[in-house]
Amino acid sequence: MSKQRSIDRQEGFTVVELMVATLIFSVILTVITMGVLSFSNRYYKAVNASTTQNTTRTVIDTITQAIQFGSAQVVPSDPSKTYFCAGGNVFMFDDIPTKYTGVDSQMGLYMTPMDGEILAGSSCHSQDRSGGRQLLGENMRLTNLSVAMTAPNVYKVSIAVAYGDTELLCAPSLASKCTAAANYAEVDFRDRPDTTCKPFAGSQFCAASSMTTMVSKRLTN
Repeated sequence: MSKQRSIDRQEGFTVVELMVATLIFSVILTVITMGVLSFSNRYYKAVNASTTQNTTRTVIDTITQAIQFGSAQVVPSDPSKTYFCAGGNVFMFDDIPTKYTGVDSQMGLYMTPMDGEILAGSSCHSQDRSGGRQLLGENMRLTNLSVAMTAPNVYKVSIAVAYGDTELLCAPSLASKCTAAANYAEVDFRDRPDTTCKPFAGSQFCAASSMTTMVSKRLTN
């Protein structure tokens, strides 16, 4: 009889043992979850940063090629206007850098063939977007775009693109800089080449890129 009692006492786990095992399992699960979340955040941040940088490079290449190889006159950007012309194309963008979401009413940066040859700049004007194409990706906006003549037939092209919602963006040149408490509106990022992402949770869904280049227009006989 005593032998049977001894065997019964050795079967199963005690409540304390179950609690310890549960605690260890919970710690392991928490560590794994945090690792997965950290990896996911780094992955999304890298993807968004790469996509934004590639879009910025594509846009600046498109503009410089239009300037360099286009036979039509280049009409540089004007701070009072939301368009400029190069290579027989009109490049149109929003007055306020509204995030382009794929909705046609949000212009983003649109390139469309001109409806006439540029003569002394008189034909360069904002026009219908039919037949053109959107140069920005969804959830992106221009925060700076400048095409300026620095010498005869030599142009400086600068562009800055930001990805993400307005509440994720900041700029060191603004009053509240890039603190977590900074609260900005879309209009605040107009002509802000230093636009960047706030350094707090959620920044994996934000990215910013800027580029500047010089281009010479090829002269034709």
